[in-house]
Amino acid sequence: MNLWSSIKILFVFVSILFFASLCPAQITAINPEYLGIINQQVQSSISYPPEALEQGWEGIVQVKFVINQDGQITDIYIAESSGYPLLDAAAMFAIQDASPYPFPNEYKGETEIEILLPINYSNPNYETPQAAAYPASQYPQTDYSTTERFQTVSPFEPYYRPTDQFIETYPQFPGESTIQLTGQEETVSMPAEQVYRLPQLPSAPSLPANTIERLPKELGYFVDLALKNNKPTKVAQEEIKLAQIKVTEAQRNFLPNLKVGGYNTQGKTYGLEYEERELKLQVDQPLYYGGRLADSLNQAIVNLEITRRNYDRLKIDVMHKTETAYHNLVAAKMHLDQKYEIRQEAEEMLQKVEKLEAAGMVIPLEANSARSWLEQIKLQIESIRQDQFMAEVTFKQVLNIDKVPDLKEQFAAATKLDIDLDKLQETALQYRPEVYLSNLLVKFNEYGQKIEIDKNKPTLDFVTSYGYYQGHYITEPWKDSSNWYMGLKAGIPWETNTLNTALTTEHSRPKFGQTSPTSSSTLSSELTFLDNFKRVSDKKKSDVDLQRAISDYNETTKTISFEVQDAFLSHKKAIIQFATAEADMKYRRNQADVIKIRSMVGDASLSDAIESLYSFSDAQTKYFQALATAQISLTNLKKACGYGFQI
Repeated sequence: MNLWSSIKILFVFVSILFFASLCPAQITAINPEYLGIINQQVQSSISYPPEALEQGWEGIVQVKFVINQDGQITDIYIAESSGYPLLDAAAMFAIQDASPYPFPNEYKGETEIEILLPINYSNPNYETPQAAAYPASQYPQTDYSTTERFQTVSPFEPYYRPTDQFIETYPQFPGESTIQLTGQEETVSMPAEQVYRLPQLPSAPSLPANTIERLPKELGYFVDLALKNNKPTKVAQEEIKLAQIKVTEAQRNFLPNLKVGGYNTQGKTYGLEYEERELKLQVDQPLYYGGRLADSLNQAIVNLEITRRNYDRLKIDVMHKTETAYHNLVAAKMHLDQKYEIRQEAEEMLQKVEKLEAAGMVIPLEANSARSWLEQIKLQIESIRQDQFMAEVTFKQVLNIDKVPDLKEQFAAATKLDIDLDKLQETALQYRPEVYLSNLLVKFNEYGQKIEIDKNKPTLDFVTSYGYYQGHYITEPWKDSSNWYMGLKAGIPWETNTLNTALTTEHSRPKFGQTSPTSSSTLSSELTFLDNFKRVSDKKKSDVDLQRAISDYNETTKTISFEVQDAFLSHKKAIIQFATAEADMKYRRNQADVIKIRSMVGDASLSDAIESLYSFSDAQTKYFQALATAQISLTNLKKACGYGFQI
């Protein structure tokens, strides 16, 4: 054996040792007591997906996962599918939710432990899904390809919520029981390598499907029109399509990269003309990327759900603006119609005063007083006409149309809702898209952090190519042959450096006019220094982004809670103001009627009757203002609750 062969063998041996030191799991025998602890912890997180309940899906999911010394899951995938991707995904999420797991002292010498966990989803009317934990080393081993693992990925259902000194109840789906979440005040430090585990939230419902149908017919029509003409919602729909493409792109990364090429060459060698041509197919298949491909796919699925929730958020904003503009316009039109009736009544009284003035039966001062009160009523009408004009402009802008539509319906008197604040808070946390948006952003950034961690793990690719070759001297017949090569390429990150190594075998036909080997085996390596320094900043950025997302989630829930409380109190105040204005308007109307009757029998002057009519008109203005405020306060309350309750 020569010196060069010895060096190659030594290099391969060192590379294998280095590669193995970074591989994810050390398989070790595990005692039943520890398995029981794992089993019990997982049991608390298992839930049956609602869609699976409706469809009657059942099956057993075999999940493999790796636990490190911090109790965190460093790798997880489906070893054997239940046949239903939704059940497979639910099982994986249940195991993730149950972490961190205890790491027994007797295994401190091990870096990681690999567990195989069967989860049985059976008839939910009679049984609860059961989990039984086994060490991977004590269960029959199977070779699971990248494609198998890829096929088990299912759409993500959000389930995270940060711990934040709370004791609150969050409803699940209608008719289901509630989940009691408890927490205590504490200061949480956030090491760079920590994976943050958050309590479980119920699956996020979309905006209720019949939200628009529950509105009054005319208002529902205008809301639908506003949504169709709203540009931001159209952009949001395009973002959903883009996110779907991103999911497909992430799925594509699991599959091999194919490249087809060819060439045709004509030339001379040693004075002889020759021609050669080749058609070549190249295939690159990723074998191991430290979980990066799966985490990227999961992140893309989360991003798709984020775009959908963002569309729901914009939809609620459009509904709220449309309702507010509609109520302002309806109140202005109703108010103006009533003012015209009051003006007509006042003008009839003024005509009588002017006739009496012409007959010398009243003094000019009384007639001037009557004219002055009528002018005050007309000024009120002009003010309301301006209000109606502004309401029409706003309504056109919200609907994004050029002409003001003719409104037919009128709303009735405002009434107080028979619902308590606690119920409204629960409804808001269940239906506000912002809750799930911020929750999904936590999950999105958590996957981003995992991806950055994955970049510090080795990568392994299988590369191969095959080419059909033909060549000949012009004076000779064509000669056929095949050119091919295959091999493995590995990249091993080391701090900010990278070790790249490749082992390939090649068979080819020498080209005309060249001297080259027809077959060879090559082992190559190169160590690049400081080429991945950006990994350090990217990892730090992913930690900061995750911390910010958790902080934003806490602020979002607090803000929503405040908005619901503020809208609830504002609605109660608006109802009281409306009741007061309604009572005052009725009193002023009765007073005006009494003075009008008294003026007919000479017990009061007609100018006093017109003055009382103005007082009634002024009270009426306050009534319609209070009515619009009450209706808008109810709209604000519905928005604060995500349109999750029916009036």
